[in-house]
Amino acid sequence: MPKRRSYTRFKLESEGRLLLEDRRITISCWDVSGRGLGGVSHEPLDVNSKVKAEFFVPWLKEELSKDGKVVWCNHISRDYYRFGIEFAYL
Repeated sequence: MPKRRSYTRFKLESEGRLLLEDRRITISCWDVSGRGLGGVSHEPLDVNSKVKAEFFVPWLKEELSKDGKVVWCNHISRDYYRFGIEFAYL
C-alpha cells in the first residue's frame, strides 16, 4: 500500500486558537506535522481562509504560532467541525 502522507503526524492533545480576519476561534488540536495541523472547532471554517494557528506543543513546552490556510473542514456532529490547516512556507 502506498504511503499517503509525506510528513509524519504527531498526536497533539492541546487547546489553541485560530485567528481569522474577522474573528478568533478556540480549537482543540488533534495532530500536528511539519506541514499542518488537524483539530476540532465549534464553528465552521471556510476552505482557503487564511489563518494564524496558535497552539501549545507539550513536548517542546512551547506555544507555536503558524500562518496557514484551511484546506478542509467537515461537519462531524451537532456543533463540532473537524478541520485541516496547511502551514504557509515562504
